[in-house]
Amino acid sequence: MPPRGEHSRTELKALILEAAGTIAESDGLRGLTARAIAQAIGYSPGTLYNMFTDLDDVVVQLNTETLDALHDRLAAVVPSGVPEADVLALARAYVGFARERPRRWNLVFEHNPADGRELSEHQRARIEDLLALVAAALEPLFPASEARQRDHAARVLWSATQGITALAGAGKLARAESVDGMLRGLITYQLRGIAASSEHPDFEVP
Repeated sequence: MPPRGEHSRTELKALILEAAGTIAESDGLRGLTARAIAQAIGYSPGTLYNMFTDLDDVVVQLNTETLDALHDRLAAVVPSGVPEADVLALARAYVGFARERPRRWNLVFEHNPADGRELSEHQRARIEDLLALVAAALEPLFPASEARQRDHAARVLWSATQGITALAGAGKLARAESVDGMLRGLITYQLRGIAASSEHPDFEVP
């Protein structure tokens, strides 16, 4: 690493994000402070504010990196063309990612910027990309005229999977239940119900 003061702006920004990511992995949101980041990279806390709007901006960019990594993990799942198998594979990849990086995954949902700022366009787009992977796996179950219902079903499955993952991470699942068993139950019943229906109601708000 070059001596302090010899990093370019781009290098320094990357150093801050790397240090923040390491701190988030070990200590979560509570340990993520400007002082801790600055100490890790050998600069003053003021340096962070020269590179980022505020600490919230650092966390937002960390969460963007997490969503990108999550998308890469799920996009690597090779589809079989069988909806039940494909959605289960995506759900397992999601849970596996959260288990490997629990504090970074939690940071996405724990962080609420002090000024109430909304998600960035990149984050919104990445979330839509993730949902699109689930929707694509569901495609054989819906006629082309029911794309809206298919996308709604993808969001329902995504939300339920996220809930199971969060409960498991917090140790709140009933002892008799396994994460994989709950995922299989959710996906099996949901998709077989969809497949058995000749028409699918539109639950979206007009």
